Amino acid sequence: MALDRCHFLKPLSKVQEKAEKKSSSKTKTLIPIIALAVMLGAFANFMSAEMLKGVDYTLVALVSMFSMMGIMLISNKPKLRFLKEWSLGIAIVCGLMVGYFV
Repeated sequence: MALDRCHFLKPLSKVQEKAEKKSSSKTKTLIPIIALAVMLGAFANFMSAEMLKGVDYTLVALVSMFSMMGIMLISNKPKLRFLKEWSLGIAIVCGLMVGYFV
């Protein structure tokens, strides 16, 4: 498990493993959905505060979002699967470039 490599997250990985063992197959499908909803909520909270600052910040957020979506769509091709790991970094660089030129 990837969380085992981070020492400060080891207790979290143990809790997650216990929850997965106790849960049924129906709730196992809900765990990734809930995790995704939590991540989207956290990022939406952070971005909404930034987007209130002005049009420039909104443009940077939208370009980052659409570049991330585009990269994830491109990464579905078999030879470009490595892009899934790089998509966040590329989206950040795209947002930084737009923020610099705007």
